[in-house]
Amino acid sequence: MPPTPRPSLPEEDQLFRLLRQLDRAPKASQRSTAEALGISLGSLNAQLRAATEAGLIQVQDRPQDADRRQRFSYALTPQGSARKTQLVDRFLARKLTEYHVLHAELTGQDARLIPLTPRTDLMQNNFAPIPELYVSYDSAQKLKHDAAALPSWDLTPRQICDLELLMNGGFNPLKGFMSEADYNSVVETMRMADGALFPMPITLDVNEAFAEKIEAGQDIALRDQEGVILAILSITDKWVPNKANEAAKVFGADDLAHPAVNYLHNTAGKVYLGGPITGIQQPVHYDFKAR
Repeated sequence: MPPTPRPSLPEEDQLFRLLRQLDRAPKASQRSTAEALGISLGSLNAQLRAATEAGLIQVQDRPQDADRRQRFSYALTPQGSARKTQLVDRFLARKLTEYHVLHAELTGQDARLIPLTPRTDLMQNNFAPIPELYVSYDSAQKLKHDAAALPSWDLTPRQICDLELLMNGGFNPLKGFMSEADYNSVVETMRMADGALFPMPITLDVNEAFAEKIEAGQDIALRDQEGVILAILSITDKWVPNKANEAAKVFGADDLAHPAVNYLHNTAGKVYLGGPITGIQQPVHYDFKAR
């Protein structure tokens, strides 16, 4: 029996539901996936084709003895995982807005209030679980295998600390290293491009030789100093920053006597990379090597 058609959804919501379903059940048959989404097989195939062409999913053949109705399995690429995260945030924000409007209509209270509490949205978010950027164990094993073929950057100890705070949610709401637009906004106003408060830029600095080999739209593997792949960076931005301006605005003066300014000019790489992070595993800190 064909699935009962659902009301047509905006294209962004269709993509959100597709990526979520494929992440939940990557080995489900196309028929099962279509039924879960409430769409026809034709519509599903069109969405799968579009998502594959956009680089959001990878389609792979399954073993020859698999059920003919389950010939393929699907995996989100790092770019697809990052896109899914963005769509989740937008979906939740829209639903929260709809809730506020409905609450105001039913109660006559300010639409920004949440029932039974006086918390603002910002306060309410402070009680929500901190989102991490790690993928599941199974996805991590597959991504680690795929990432072995990617260009890779060996992180410095300082960069490993930044990456760990990104992956475990310590730098929330950042979903990765800042884009050029977010970097410029934070340097000048201590706010990201969308207005979110953030005190200082968090970017991945690399040397010019490595920067020449990569471009925006490319994925790179991030490794620790032992060569272990910790994460994948989907590069969205590559630029040469004005470090003198960054030093003056972030640290108060472009003075090499300041250790952070000295590091910025004499140790950090000259090119910055930005983009979402897909976390594969936590860094291992070899603090007590003798033991």
